[in-house]
Amino acid sequence: MRSLWIVSASSSLMSMILLTFIFGQYQMLTVLNQSHEKSLIRSGELDNQRRNDELFKATLEKMVLQWRQVAENLEATLAKLGPATEKMKVKRDACQAEKKVKVEELAALLKESTVTRATLKAESDAWKKEINTLTAQLTGYRPVCDYVKDRSLARKLCGPKTS
Repeated sequence: MRSLWIVSASSSLMSMILLTFIFGQYQMLTVLNQSHEKSLIRSGELDNQRRNDELFKATLEKMVLQWRQVAENLEATLAKLGPATEKMKVKRDACQAEKKVKVEELAALLKESTVTRATLKAESDAWKKEINTLTAQLTGYRPVCDYVKDRSLARKLCGPKTS
């Protein structure tokens, strides 16, 4: 009987140890499954990020190629425009020199015109003064009329006598 009790106690003890071991294994398996799910999620995220990075890299490389082509086109255009620019600069310089000459000629003509106008105005004023004087003499009584015979036509031409 004693041996039965020892066998039953030892089998109970073994069952408990095995039960504890199995329960520990189950907990470990649960933790490992959670860890595996987390790593799968993280792996998916990393894979998506890798794909996005590859797409970004491909886009950047494509843009670099496009900008290189644009730069080459601009350099070719600059090479073509260089001589044309130089020709335009020469034309601009010639035009500015011609403009300067024309401005100087215009200034001289304006000065001459101003002097001529001033001279003409002075002469015009002198002639107007002379015309006014002669008009006054023509319309007024003249001393010669004192010596003209007393006739109606002569008196009419001489005008009234103002003393």
